[in-house]
Amino acid sequence: MIKGRDILVWLSIKYEGDWNSIYQAIKNKELVDEEQVTKAVNNISDSYVTIIDEDYPEKLKKIYKPPFVLYYKGNLDLINQTNLAISGNYEASEYTFNLLDKLLKDTSKKLKDVGIAVNSVDGYEEKINPYYNKKFIVVLPNSINNYGKEFIFRSGLMITEYPENTKFNETNVPWSHRLLAGISEAIIATEMKKKSVTAILVGYGLYLGKSVGVFPQQDKDGTTQLAKDGALLVSTVEEVKLLLQSKPNNTEPVEVPTHV
Repeated sequence: MIKGRDILVWLSIKYEGDWNSIYQAIKNKELVDEEQVTKAVNNISDSYVTIIDEDYPEKLKKIYKPPFVLYYKGNLDLINQTNLAISGNYEASEYTFNLLDKLLKDTSKKLKDVGIAVNSVDGYEEKINPYYNKKFIVVLPNSINNYGKEFIFRSGLMITEYPENTKFNETNVPWSHRLLAGISEAIIATEMKKKSVTAILVGYGLYLGKSVGVFPQQDKDGTTQLAKDGALLVSTVEEVKLLLQSKPNNTEPVEVPTHV
């Protein structure tokens, strides 16, 4: 007899990690073929945990539509550490990258129990790796096997809700940021356009009651508006510590971003 977790994995593979399709299949009590399920589960090379398993991360149970199956490479226990999510424009200014470099260097030395979490689309892995090798988390908007072994070995943990060989879908990028917000205790937006995946991450973070910090900017960057709305200005390790200990100043109701 096939187990409930195996059925979840099969539905995850069949519907390429699409949460709504998996949910409808469960709701409608979709029939499955035991032989197909067993074969599919046995062919998976990634590690995975399902929402009905005891070791499914508690942090992810609290997010909007938690993944039915979480695929991963690396140390899953890193989710349980205190994590700081960092996100920003891929083509950020030299000022931003210099400040990020200094902040990562100081934080890795003075706040050794704090990990860093990023989304692969932000392109910040190379900046983080020298200070957090094997200790930082990368959230993926597609399947792990889309990335080379060298990339995987640079991070401590890679997580995704998309099974192997899932085709890349642009709408998965903003959707994956709910995982990043969920595993992190606070968020830093380095640079942010008003309509960007970083703005979506901030929305998910506020929905979950996470504190938001921003790099001080001199132009009309989207982070300037966040600061006006109550986000903390962060440029030193002492301010990172304060951010992790604080509660959001924004008390207005936040509507959760939805899957486009």
